[in-house]
Amino acid sequence: MNGYHNYFSTVQLDAIEELANTLTLPEDIALITEIDKRTFIDELKNDESDIYKAFYRGLANREQYVRNLTFGEDVSTVDDIRYSERQLIEFKTKLTIQLYK
Repeated sequence: MNGYHNYFSTVQLDAIEELANTLTLPEDIALITEIDKRTFIDELKNDESDIYKAFYRGLANREQYVRNLTFGEDVSTVDDIRYSERQLIEFKTKLTIQLYK
């Protein structure tokens, strides 16, 4: 994307995945993992970057969790399902705003 490859530690990438799974916004993840905010956002726009893969893997795991609430064998209340779905929708909206502002 920018002509060079950024290298990030396994600790950073694991933290990114875990934080994305808890619906932490990119700007906050950058701060927590001590990665420059602009670099982090740029990496999230590059589907070949390690940050992109870690972030979206964490988000996909969260989406799977919500699907399991809805369709899994464990019985969840309708309120739990709606709350989880609402959290996911709100997060994706905020994510889009942060990536493209």
